[in-house]
Amino acid sequence: RTKAASQFLKALGLGHALVVVGEEDALFARAARNLAAHKVLPVGGLNVYDVMYYDEILMTSKVARQIEERLAGGSR
Repeated sequence: RTKAASQFLKALGLGHALVVVGEEDALFARAARNLAAHKVLPVGGLNVYDVMYYDEILMTSKVARQIEERLAGGSR
């Protein structure tokens, strides 16, 4: 599974990337957590340090909406 995750991220052209995942992406998160060039975080674990440290950020549109809601204080 880790090899498949590595090939997927490589096919996207991602080098040093932060991958933000939702609950539905748990299998991918487990497969990718051992990749040295990437860091996998759940939506709730997203922080400013990692956003600034990594060259690229990968997430689904659903995860982006969850982050938007979290930053808006859940008022949506």
